[in-house]
Amino acid sequence: MSTPSKERTIFSVRIRRGPDIRHYDLYFGDEGLHFLYLGEYWEGLRPRTGLQQRMDMFIYSLKKKRRRQAGEKRVEDFTIPYSDIKEYVLEWYEEECKLTLHTKQGTIEVRFSPKVYELMKKLIKKYVAPHAPGRIVRRAR
Repeated sequence: MSTPSKERTIFSVRIRRGPDIRHYDLYFGDEGLHFLYLGEYWEGLRPRTGLQQRMDMFIYSLKKKRRRQAGEKRVEDFTIPYSDIKEYVLEWYEEECKLTLHTKQGTIEVRFSPKVYELMKKLIKKYVAPHAPGRIVRRAR
């Protein structure tokens, strides 16, 4: 994989894996979607005070920054080739947007901030749409 450019990267998308939420940087490469692992945190499963929660998020943000700067590859990184995507659905909600990818191996739900919806839509149309059918839905909750 080549070095990710900022124009083709959606920073800090979220994918749920069981009880945990894993954060990735999503990079639209020439041959597929690259998910670069940033870290994970627990939403409400373990009891925390406000101070513990702030410390967890502080440590998470430091790790995330170091990871982005170093650019090292990890076991949790994965790539979805455009040829494996059977269908995509891009949905806009006020609180959180969602990209659902139906692949040959299963379904992946990617959640991201509404602030980057237009960029995501542009990148989907440019890189994913030529390879897979899909739809873009704009709705409010």
